[in-house]
Amino acid sequence: MSWLSDKSFCLWVVPPDDGRVRKVRITTRRLLALSVIVLFVISSILFVISDYGRVQVLRAKNYLLYKKISSERYMLAKTNASLKSRLEKLSESNSRVLKYEKSLNQRLDELRSIIEGAGVYDIFSTKKDTAKNNGKIDSSNGIGGAEITCSGKQCSDLSGQDSSDNFLRMSSNPANEDLLELFDRYIQFLSTLPLGSPGNGYLSSGFGLRVSPFSHRVAMHQGVDISLPYGSQVVATGDGVIEAVRRTRTYGLVVDIKHSNKISTRYAHLSRVFVTEGEKICKGEVVGLVGSTGRSTGPHLHYEVRINKKPHDPRKFIELGKKLAKLL
Repeated sequence: MSWLSDKSFCLWVVPPDDGRVRKVRITTRRLLALSVIVLFVISSILFVISDYGRVQVLRAKNYLLYKKISSERYMLAKTNASLKSRLEKLSESNSRVLKYEKSLNQRLDELRSIIEGAGVYDIFSTKKDTAKNNGKIDSSNGIGGAEITCSGKQCSDLSGQDSSDNFLRMSSNPANEDLLELFDRYIQFLSTLPLGSPGNGYLSSGFGLRVSPFSHRVAMHQGVDISLPYGSQVVATGDGVIEAVRRTRTYGLVVDIKHSNKISTRYAHLSRVFVTEGEKICKGEVVGLVGSTGRSTGPHLHYEVRINKKPHDPRKFIELGKKLAKLL
């Protein structure tokens, strides 16, 4: 390595201001050392620049990732707020539904109590109904209609109750039924019934046992007599089909309406009719006019409700119609 210490390089430097030439002598060892230092500095600078570039790239990636996460966080917060709002609305809606369901159940309870209180359901159950008129007759108004002289058990048998007739049994435990199914059962039950009064009058003779105004003996009155002025309108108490329009010695001019396979109504002592056999009729439509035809003491309407062709007390259906009108 002796050649490194003996050999040297000369640099002639001429400054531009004074023109004097300066000689700078550099040995090979110093030049090599200087080269190494310069190379190290350049390498260090390149390394720093490269590392700085890498850091900047990472910072850019981190910044983009941060923006993406921030955007997703904002969207999640917005979605969360929207879900909370919808949840609150659903909660309010659920509260209204529960309140409505509670109110509906209360109405159903009222409806059931009205039906049971009116005694109509008993007609279709296994319970017996002792038909009584207590012999009371308002003789100041027209009365009449079909009656059968009877006594003892015979009168009881004529009350029209059939222990096997329970085709429209209501649910014994409504709480176990779906609300819509329960509604359907009530609608089915009520849609078959002739409800309300066929005329705007009052009862002059009720259903059941009474002292006949004709024979003056105890007889079974198979309907109710409604006191109405001559020529008053008589309306159908339910939808149905005109089963018969005829004139008999007892009923006079009479109309029978079939409401279902089991239920029918009869309107007797009419002075005039506006329907024909086989014609469909709706609740509230005029059947005819009040008269005093047949066996009658004066103008009135004899009204019957028959189930399986047996007479039942029409007052239960009339009162039920009034109570339902108030409820609904």
